[in-house]
Amino acid sequence: MEPSCHAERWSLAHSSISSFRPAPVTACAPWTRATSAKGLAHLSSRSSRGIWGYPTIGFSAIPPRITISGGGTGSAATEVSFKSEFFQTHVGQDLIFDPTEGRNTLSSGSTRTGWSGAARAVGSFFDVAANATVVKAVFDTTGQCLPYCGLLVPYVPDFVLRGDAALFTDLPWHPANTPIRAVLGYGVSYVGRRPLPYGQVSDIIFVSDASLGFGWAVWNLRLSGQNLFDSKYKLGEYNYASNFQKYLPNPTLAPERSFTAGAPRTVVLMLSATLGGGP
Repeated sequence: MEPSCHAERWSLAHSSISSFRPAPVTACAPWTRATSAKGLAHLSSRSSRGIWGYPTIGFSAIPPRITISGGGTGSAATEVSFKSEFFQTHVGQDLIFDPTEGRNTLSSGSTRTGWSGAARAVGSFFDVAANATVVKAVFDTTGQCLPYCGLLVPYVPDFVLRGDAALFTDLPWHPANTPIRAVLGYGVSYVGRRPLPYGQVSDIIFVSDASLGFGWAVWNLRLSGQNLFDSKYKLGEYNYASNFQKYLPNPTLAPERSFTAGAPRTVVLMLSATLGGGP
């Protein structure tokens, strides 16, 4: 049987920062959909008396063009879904980290081009999901772009990946005629290198976590661990002129690397009870 194609109309939403939803959408199969959209958003912000430093995070206020494709398929036992997005966003003024003020200030415009994807498979005893984002963020080369013209936007990672997997089943024991539910989970997080000021790059971040839980009646017992391999990673890295020596007569203006340390291995045992709810 030939799948029928149909068009759907999505609405344009407005808020303090205008957002959009694609229109129109053309669906040509029960499990696939392709869309294309163009939108305009406005960001209102307080004035700044100037900028000095480099941006800390990606901030996209004007999404001019997005192409999305996605789909899924399944059966009575297993369901599989996926989504893939190619995007390009531009902002007239980006946010800049100013170490002298200790906050974000405004800079020239920037453009982010990249891809984002997600996939998930769900079965009778497992649930596996993963999502990834690849992006290149650069400052504009035209207009009042100095001193950042054409440079990479610092602190924006080029690649981010998260994966999670879970196994679950009922154990063969049924105290008081109530089954014991067991759940085993494992997840990994990967953050690629982030460009830093003065041509430097950060280290990568790779951490994993796991959990084992048992549920019976209203009771739940869960053992979880974060950063299982006790990775010594730098959660945030910065590179700017700084000096913490109190009595130095002539402070240096050479940039120095500073960072905030990531959390060490953490193991938590938790017992909880769920009361109320539906039958």
